[in-house]
Amino acid sequence: MINLGTAVGTLALDASSFNATLDLAYESVAGLDTKFGTLSGGLGVIGKGLTTVGKSLTATVTAPVVGFGAASVKAGADFDSAMSRVMAIGGDFGELQDKNSEELKKAAQEVGLEYEDMGSYAESAFNLVRQYAIQMGNDTKFTAEESADALYYMALAGWGGADMLEGLKGIMDLSAASGVELARTSDIVTDALTAFGESADQSSRFANILAATSANSNTNVDLLGESFKYVGAVAGSYGYSLEDVSLALGTMASAGVKGTQAGTGLRQALKQLTNPTAENAALMDKYGISLADGEGKMYSLREVMGQWRESFAGLNVDLYDTEGNLKSGEQILEEYGHSMPTSEFEKLNAIASIFGTRALPGVMAIINSSDEDFKELAADIDGSSESFGGMGDAAYQSATMLNNLKGDWILFTSALGTAKVIISDMVNGALRSLLKWLRDIVTAFNTASPETQRFIIKMALMAASIGPVILVIGKIVTLFSKFYGNIQKIHAAITILKTGFSTLGTFIGGLSAPILVIIGVIVALVAMFVHLWKTNEKFRNNIKSILADRKSGSAGMPR
Repeated sequence: MINLGTAVGTLALDASSFNATLDLAYESVAGLDTKFGTLSGGLGVIGKGLTTVGKSLTATVTAPVVGFGAASVKAGADFDSAMSRVMAIGGDFGELQDKNSEELKKAAQEVGLEYEDMGSYAESAFNLVRQYAIQMGNDTKFTAEESADALYYMALAGWGGADMLEGLKGIMDLSAASGVELARTSDIVTDALTAFGESADQSSRFANILAATSANSNTNVDLLGESFKYVGAVAGSYGYSLEDVSLALGTMASAGVKGTQAGTGLRQALKQLTNPTAENAALMDKYGISLADGEGKMYSLREVMGQWRESFAGLNVDLYDTEGNLKSGEQILEEYGHSMPTSEFEKLNAIASIFGTRALPGVMAIINSSDEDFKELAADIDGSSESFGGMGDAAYQSATMLNNLKGDWILFTSALGTAKVIISDMVNGALRSLLKWLRDIVTAFNTASPETQRFIIKMALMAASIGPVILVIGKIVTLFSKFYGNIQKIHAAITILKTGFSTLGTFIGGLSAPILVIIGVIVALVAMFVHLWKTNEKFRNNIKSILADRKSGSAGMPR
């Protein structure tokens, strides 16, 4: 049997017991809240600090280093590509021209490099030339890649390794002085030296000649190069010097005859003098024009031009029309054939006949130049390699043009470019090995059977799905991390429950004893009924019978 007093006592104590449990839960959650709050705050501070430091380092250190590293790899790759062109054209790097490695060693020593035997002459020469290009990238305004482009034109001209070492510096000085890009300058110098039969060690001399000519006449290195392209082979075959041809072209340029017109005009004039017609030969004798003396010894071009200037001096011919355009030979003859005295027109007509109508403007420019201007330009050209305290015109002009803030910046960026190439050289082997390994993998896939290719594709798709799966897991972890924030909400909820049940306990405690007794009796009866229903079959059947009779009696009642 159920003890009614025990039931009532238990009921009376339930509220206080529950409150005690709530107090314990409250204290536990409050402690947990404090701990998680402290942990969350600490982690937040650490996280923010690390984030700030990470962002700062990424922006100020990591990104620049990675960027410079990538730029270095590219610079090195571009340089090696340019040098590969030099190697492809250079072939044996002039082993026959250089005779033996002694000349190469001497050339290397002169530019401050140490010869290293790489196993073959070509490889040793290429190694030196490559080192020199890198060195020039650091010492001049030009990058190592630009130096390689200049070497390419030297290789096209058939220059050997020693030639390149001897010729590069002068060409660089000329390019820097003139503003003409290095590859174009190299093309001009190598072509002209080849046409005149000059060796590579004369490149500095020629660079100074061109620099002096362009500085003291109305032309530039690019236009002079264009002129040399047309007249160089003929003038070289006559044994004329670079200085004298430059004097002729510079004098013509000051009168407005320059570039292609100057080159083709001077070429025609010289060719006309070589194989004159009978009529022209008579005119040459009349005016004392000859390419050689009585013993067959060739006059220099300067001496030949002196004949022109002396024999045809005093012809007052204007080479420009009223709009400032240079007249052609035909226009000059037509204009002055009606206005010039007969004696002077005979001379003009003789010039056109001896030298050719196309050459007339250029030859007249040489004839009409004053003695002072002609001699001054000749002196500037002749002394161009010893000028400015031995620097030479090209080196002096180059140094002067870079002697400013912009020049300092150009030299800095060029040196930085060399640093990139050096860094690239350090990782070049590893990167090439990696790329070859990757290429082998791709090649293996390309040559695999279709079944193998399909299997690899399936594996790749499975690997590709890992990312989204990890993303989902990351979302779940993120949601779980919000649990820490919800601890405070749980704390608040328990606080409310505690308050509510405390009020309920007070209410129950205030009930009068009779009411509590009644409640206790009801609880006891319910408990007894449940107990008998579960354990006593006879009791359960009797109850079912009573309920059945109630149901049947209710069914017979009128509605």
